[in-house]
Amino acid sequence: MRRSVRLVAALAGVALLLAGCTALPQASAPQPFDVSVPDAAPIQLSADGPAAGADATTLVRDFLLACAAGATDDFATARLFLTAASAQTWDPQEQIVVYDADSSPRIAETGVPSPDSSSVSVTVPALASVDARGVMSLAPRSSVDQAFDLVREGGEWRIDAPPDGLLIPRASFTSTYELANLWFPATTGDALVADPRWYPARRLAGHLLAGLVDGPREALDGGVVNAIPGGATIPSQGVETVDRTARVVLNASAPADEPSRRLLAWQIAETLTQAPSVTSVDLRVGGEQISTEDLPEPPAYDLDARVVLTDDGIGVLSGAAVSPLPIDTPPPPTATSPALSPVGRDLVAWNEDDTLVITRIADGPDAVREVPGIPASSAASIDRFGWVWAVGESGIVAASPESEPLPVPSEGGVDPRLVRISPDGARALVVTGGADQSALLVATVERDASGRPVALTSMEEAAPPLGTTIDASWAGGDVIVVASRRVGEQAEQTITSIDLGGLASSSPLPSEAVSLSAGAGPGAPCMTTSEGRGACRSGALWQVLAPAVRAVRHAG
Repeated sequence: MRRSVRLVAALAGVALLLAGCTALPQASAPQPFDVSVPDAAPIQLSADGPAAGADATTLVRDFLLACAAGATDDFATARLFLTAASAQTWDPQEQIVVYDADSSPRIAETGVPSPDSSSVSVTVPALASVDARGVMSLAPRSSVDQAFDLVREGGEWRIDAPPDGLLIPRASFTSTYELANLWFPATTGDALVADPRWYPARRLAGHLLAGLVDGPREALDGGVVNAIPGGATIPSQGVETVDRTARVVLNASAPADEPSRRLLAWQIAETLTQAPSVTSVDLRVGGEQISTEDLPEPPAYDLDARVVLTDDGIGVLSGAAVSPLPIDTPPPPTATSPALSPVGRDLVAWNEDDTLVITRIADGPDAVREVPGIPASSAASIDRFGWVWAVGESGIVAASPESEPLPVPSEGGVDPRLVRISPDGARALVVTGGADQSALLVATVERDASGRPVALTSMEEAAPPLGTTIDASWAGGDVIVVASRRVGEQAEQTITSIDLGGLASSSPLPSEAVSLSAGAGPGAPCMTTSEGRGACRSGALWQVLAPAVRAVRHAG
């Protein structure tokens, strides 16, 4: 029999058993009824256990199939391929290597086998790896070699002392694992910051709560806090979900003050309601009930606002019409690279002859700041605190109409070319490099209590090399969109969408772009072409804007 991973649809329904009835009742009073919603993946994978008499390479091949389906049965089937001792000690979640499903693993017996022992090697083309905390690191165009030692147990081959972790194809991984955000309060206490993780879709709410208790990834330490008290533990039963309400119990001392209690409830409720089975949270900490009803309000972002430059000045695009912004001294026709605040339309910026011009509209002509030494290619990024970021001759700077340019030191000695600040203000997307190759980095923005930038720390690679980065943008708070060009005989431009902490997907750019921005999501980006025209994507098509629009960019 051909052995394969079987796709099993987990369908939930309500059956009406109508004995002797040929029609539905014509009238009756509405009656309430309960539907139990399991905390499980809507699609589950299953695999067969070891076949009697399987040779060493077949056993390893079938073990990989069982690993691909393992998250849906807690790896019970996969453990059947191991020796009795190894089944007790193997930790499949230590590291997950996700490989390209378009290429089958190369499986071969190595060395000189004996009647009672054998060794099998597996080579896979890796796309990414996920560590024990659910943090993904991209690793495309690389390969992973793994060796499995086998011994005879009960007359059958079994894998002995396998490396902790999994090898799993991308399709199986995305079917059984979910990319979800752990939400942690910003250091300013007025917003939640996403910490993306990959967890098994089965019992997702429990994994999310455990991740919150464990805390944020180290790279975010300077930009977030954890409202969950230190030393908190979760009872052995984990999270119980009843009637779509997650009942959360934390063994810890409840926060003493009301703001801390609301922040704790906000963090937990926002995180756990990502699970499909959870719409509300019942929270008890140290035996005390903490309300999840009156939660803080996040900042009101206007990320889909599109600021444009025309020969008449600067404005906001509404449909096909441009609404001029009431600036006393509008930018000249030579201005480039417009920018708009993500939390209002009173703070704008643009470039004039290697000078960044910043103006706060409500404050009149005196609220203007000019920052020299900022090339037009370093388009400004405005954060929700009112700081305008750009790259100058001395590196990254932040300024405002009320403040002189503030150098922002960054770790790693990078040579930045572009900087983009996430809507929550907690992360900076930094582009480095030149014409042949660019690097795309994400850093944590450290701020004081007022939101004033202090430093960029914990620079990490956000994506593998994509060629030359033309422009990059945040799409909401946890997706990056990049316009890039491959250098070579076929120097085509592409647009790549990268989930923060997730996988990437690319498509061609139809025109020669010089700038790109994405707004609240990756589905409707806008670009400015090398011909000085604006264009925005609607569905699968790019719509060229009116000839008067010569530059366009989303807020932020």
